[in-house]
Amino acid sequence: MTQSKNLVLRIFATLAIGVSAALAAAFFLQILSTITDLREHQRLWIGALPFLGYLSASFYERYGGRSGEGFKLILDEVHRPQVVIPLRMAPFVMITTLASHLGGASVGREGTIVQMGASLAQQWARFWDLDSKERRQLLIAGASAGFAAAVGAPWAGFIFGLEVLQVGRLRWGGVWEALLAAIVASGTVHLLGFGRSEYGGVSLHDVWHWTLLPALLGLGLIVGVWARTFVTVTHIFEERIKRWLPDAKKRLLVIGFILVFAYAWEGSYRFAGLGIDWIKEAFHDVAPWSQSLYKFGFTVLSVGSGFKGGEFVPLVYMGSALGSALAPFLHLPIALAAALAFVAMFGAAANTPLTCTVLAMEMFGWQLGPLALIVCYVAYSLTPLQGIYKGQRMGRSKFHSLRRKRGI
Repeated sequence: MTQSKNLVLRIFATLAIGVSAALAAAFFLQILSTITDLREHQRLWIGALPFLGYLSASFYERYGGRSGEGFKLILDEVHRPQVVIPLRMAPFVMITTLASHLGGASVGREGTIVQMGASLAQQWARFWDLDSKERRQLLIAGASAGFAAAVGAPWAGFIFGLEVLQVGRLRWGGVWEALLAAIVASGTVHLLGFGRSEYGGVSLHDVWHWTLLPALLGLGLIVGVWARTFVTVTHIFEERIKRWLPDAKKRLLVIGFILVFAYAWEGSYRFAGLGIDWIKEAFHDVAPWSQSLYKFGFTVLSVGSGFKGGEFVPLVYMGSALGSALAPFLHLPIALAAALAFVAMFGAAANTPLTCTVLAMEMFGWQLGPLALIVCYVAYSLTPLQGIYKGQRMGRSKFHSLRRKRGI
């Protein structure tokens, strides 16, 4: 195959990845919206969470194969291409995530869309009969397209595909494929009427001054400690619950019942599912301290036990609520503190601070960039090398080496 012909094939494959990831995302988001409305109007569905979890685990056990490994399998395939990502990963993760949300598990949606994007990318690479290096680049493009389609931010999606692979280091292979796929996916989703969620305006008029630096450092430190605690507790809980209940069906059944009773005990049900409305509220009114703590606990139980959906929305929920609660003490505007903690919480937990700096600029205004850069990297510096994505490799940057020597 000539070099020019190969380039044309890769361009077509990349465009196909962007469009197909967007179509899959739009289809999933439409059903998710319907399911969320159904659960919020008929809370009896939360009582079905244990049984939905049991059925999901049975589904994966019988038909899922390695697709049950989720995003870890995608990262493994990028680092060691073996053509092992099955097409069924996309529909399986979509169906089981919808089941999780119908029952009110505290999980997200972006992780599911990223998995669907990467799974579809693998199929396009096989369709065009590309070699292992080119498949790796298209997998990165699929992850970028999925993230861009999920959050409606093409530049953040582009950086995500390059940054999520290795801690502390961007992987530059497949740069143009990741950028093109992210732009196409985000644009297509927008044309289909699924723009990004608007959480609230952040006014930056006369807000930047050198006296703001201590508040930004303080916010980054607190968010970093909270993100580190979440990652550590989630990994410990996941390890121990698998040891106590090795059968995934029984595990989701038991934890499902615990979540049902915990939701009933708490009483407000604001921590079930996504909770987008409560994130928006944190941008306008000071959130109670308990809000981030409750979401923390429900998410650890949901994600650590194996309910599908991912952590992005729960993490930004925790972050925005924490930032909102801290705003009066740090003398920051509520919306500004909520927005900065919103992005920094996920950036720290996922080891993607640059992605989330760019995400802050796309979602809340480019002027937020310098502030987000400070808060995101301070928070990131405090989190463990093993974040929420277990398949990440360790980078070789100076910053990474420093973190490893310090045991962070």
